[in-house]
Amino acid sequence: DHHCFWYYDIRQTIHIEVMDKGRFNPQHTIGQAKPLLVKDAVENSGAAIELFAPVQGLDEIGDESCGSVDCEFELLQPRLGLRPQCELCMLRVKVDKIYVAEEF
Repeated sequence: DHHCFWYYDIRQTIHIEVMDKGRFNPQHTIGQAKPLLVKDAVENSGAAIELFAPVQGLDEIGDESCGSVDCEFELLQPRLGLRPQCELCMLRVKVDKIYVAEEF
């Protein structure tokens, strides 16, 4: 499954959060990746991105590794071979696999 996101600059930051929708807990964060730039995401497309346990009650990412997520990132270009130099471009993200430790 692919998801497309608008971005304005390849130096813009991407935030990845893995959620679990359960019966008793409608939204539970399993893990978060450290922010990465669109440019770096595309250059390292397909590589595992480490997930970290969330810190409860804070908008911070913990230090404890809790798994990884495999994603493919692709810049959508207006024409083949033309590097987009636009103010608004699109990034396609495909999540392949998510690996999470059992305790999370």
